[in-house]
Amino acid sequence: MPADINLEAIAGYDSDLHRKYKIYLHRVTVTTLPEECEERLSEMAPGQFERLRLLVPDPYDYILSKLQSAALKDYDDASFLFQSRRLKSELLRERYRQELRDYLIGPPDQHDETLERWLEIFESRR
Repeated sequence: MPADINLEAIAGYDSDLHRKYKIYLHRVTVTTLPEECEERLSEMAPGQFERLRLLVPDPYDYILSKLQSAALKDYDDASFLFQSRRLKSELLRERYRQELRDYLIGPPDQHDETLERWLEIFESRR
């Protein structure tokens, strides 16, 4: 498949794919994920599609992917995932330090503070 293919034209809203199968692709902004996240991807709905594999990041990587933008919706998603999956703060901190911190745009101290503030709130809700 060529790198310059326009997927939204082929499979976006109101495309033939959308009209026929009632699904469509939607472009989203690029996010920074932890360095080794590919090794931890898992398949969503395995075997459901003949030519499509949907891969999702593990919960820790997903939360860390929200850290750079730190929007309210990102916080809400991260909080829900942290609580519902009973995640461990120390593993999140460790992965952040080892695989993500050096790659984020902006002052590292700002991201450090955001992570610590989130974890403090997450832990207080347990």
